[in-house]
Amino acid sequence: MSVSTIDGTLEAATMKRKASKVWRLTDLTFRAADGTETVLKSAVATPEVGAALQPGTTGRFYLYNAVDHKGIHGVRPTGGALVTGFMRVNERLMALLFAINLVWVGVMIGMREGVPLLGVGLIVFSGVLFFVYRATRVEAEAQVAADNPPI
Repeated sequence: MSVSTIDGTLEAATMKRKASKVWRLTDLTFRAADGTETVLKSAVATPEVGAALQPGTTGRFYLYNAVDHKGIHGVRPTGGALVTGFMRVNERLMALLFAINLVWVGVMIGMREGVPLLGVGLIVFSGVLFFVYRATRVEAEAQVAADNPPI
């Protein structure tokens, strides 16, 4: 799990695809106050965060790196309100996959008194990935909470 921040100005961002829960962005270019440039080739965001990622926005950008994707989970524009949102699609998908395979293994054991190894493997796979995605989300939420102390 890794979370990080970029303080600077978003100079460029290209919208690759907008969906109801996932926005895919490419070629995000950030310039820090000292002139250094950071480029993200690909990132995902929730629609709320994606809408806040307008070229010219200056402030703090909260990033995360999950198992299979990188994303932006928050934007705190200078003089503006914090916008946050973490992608939970993969976390929910792994929970669903875990439940489906648990039922499948249970039914197969009841029908023929055997254990399907594929089902057991998928239970382990989806269970581990669920907790990895969840840990990334919790770490990202804690990062924003620590940076935004209660008044």
